[in-house]
Amino acid sequence: MSSVMRRRIQSFIVLISIVCPFSARAGYDFTIIDPPGSAFTQAFGINNSGHVVGNTAFNDGTDLRFSYDSKTGTLTEFASVPGAFTGVIGINEPGLVVGIATDELTFNDRGFILDRRGRFTLFSYPGLDNTDARAIDNSGRVTGYAFQNDFSDFTGFIYDPGRNTFVDIRIPNSVFITAQGINGRDEVVGSVNFDAGGACTGCPAGVYGFLRDGNGTITLFRANSMNNKTRARGITDSGLIAGSFVDPAHGSGEQGFVVIPPRNGGFHLLNVTDSDLVNVPGAFETIPEGITNSGQIAGYTTNADGKLQGFIATPTGK
Repeated sequence: MSSVMRRRIQSFIVLISIVCPFSARAGYDFTIIDPPGSAFTQAFGINNSGHVVGNTAFNDGTDLRFSYDSKTGTLTEFASVPGAFTGVIGINEPGLVVGIATDELTFNDRGFILDRRGRFTLFSYPGLDNTDARAIDNSGRVTGYAFQNDFSDFTGFIYDPGRNTFVDIRIPNSVFITAQGINGRDEVVGSVNFDAGGACTGCPAGVYGFLRDGNGTITLFRANSMNNKTRARGITDSGLIAGSFVDPAHGSGEQGFVVIPPRNGGFHLLNVTDSDLVNVPGAFETIPEGITNSGQIAGYTTNADGKLQGFIATPTGK
């Protein structure tokens, strides 16, 4: 590790450790992750022990893949996959990390699993150009999506590395899918894109949240309005979903939410109230990416100056 990067990491640890959490109206204390000299930071996965994974790019062109311990204020740097642009996205309770390795020559993506000894295992969905890993459950199964470069074929998936098998998540009439959060009940959440009429008769085009139950039944939803772009990203074992939506009535930025949707298939409008919102005070938008069973959330936000920053949202009193 270079002395410059080491100094950046040391500064990062100090910065996060001294940030005082501030409370939001909906009952969360927020900690902002924004290392000195960074161009942007995105936090993604979080496990029940409070370890958050994410990525930072610095203004001098260097970058950092990290795990941050929200309880102790310590940070661990991850190496990159040799010959690939590397981003970390998900983490499970045993500490396995997943993400995306983009080949520096072909620019095609492969998924990876990183173990606690720093060893990468790369994998690809058979027959498709790109494979992106997004989350990993405590048994080691990985969720994500795969697609052709020309988007002529795509699928969400659940990958079992022990058996080297994929379970497809395909949604009729969709034009793209992102599968991400997975819980202990085999429920998977994500987002799916449709042309007009694809989600349901008369439904507008755009992005919808989805929940896939353990039997494979797909429930589609949008928040508050048929026209609100909605994404689901994390799910607890009790079925609480964290995600974001764009509500034109509240501006163009995404708002975070935590809700429990129906589980009976079809399309539903969710009633997202102010008490369901997870928004960093003063930010332009807030995008949750992962949630623990205790309700702690990781994600990223765009501040008033347009800069991406990671955040951890902890329910007040926890």
